[in-house]
Amino acid sequence: MGKSVEFKEFLKVSESLCNVNLAKLSEEERKAFFLNIYNALVIHGYIAKGVPGLKDRLFFYQTTCYRIGPFVYSLDDIEHGILRGNKSSPSFLSPSVTFSSSDPRLAYCCKLDPRIHFALVCGAKSCPPIRLYSASNLERGLNLATQAFCNSPDNFRISLAESKVELSQIFNWYAKDFGSTNRDLLQFIAGYLNEDVLSQLKILLSNEDIRVSYFKYDWELNGKKPKQLNL
Repeated sequence: MGKSVEFKEFLKVSESLCNVNLAKLSEEERKAFFLNIYNALVIHGYIAKGVPGLKDRLFFYQTTCYRIGPFVYSLDDIEHGILRGNKSSPSFLSPSVTFSSSDPRLAYCCKLDPRIHFALVCGAKSCPPIRLYSASNLERGLNLATQAFCNSPDNFRISLAESKVELSQIFNWYAKDFGSTNRDLLQFIAGYLNEDVLSQLKILLSNEDIRVSYFKYDWELNGKKPKQLNL
């Protein structure tokens, strides 16, 4: 793929990112732009550097970068700095915020929207499918992406008999983005469930004691073709 005509064209487009003026974009445009850039940069990084092993992933996300306008943005900068409203990475080695108070990139941070977690794609089998976003389809696109993710039994499973739910590790790593408690998290998920599963979750939420566990994350590279998002 790295030697293909399509990838050479892709390289030309990525090099032109230094001409982008983020100050001219609305927040919705910035959010859609950075969602697409993140997903493209992951693929670019895999082709240029190879797919990182588990021990190398942290370094990969910290050092795989694009120059956008006058500034350089790594994958971590885009996800945790821009799209999560300057939060820290789940990594225990990360600082409390991504951008310092004097960092000029702070001006382009978006307000945290938990739905971005179902639009960002790292290429692993447990990740959401890759989709293309724009300012005009952003709201509907993020809703559909969140609905698809939450309704997959690979990401959300409920057992009334055991008063238990099993969740994707994404809900564990970024729990604070969804609320301060497991109940807050489940209330968020409830807003995107199909009616049959929602009725079960409502019964579970009426109980005081709810057990929450998390699926093992499958980091194996996802070889499936991108899914189309009908907007």
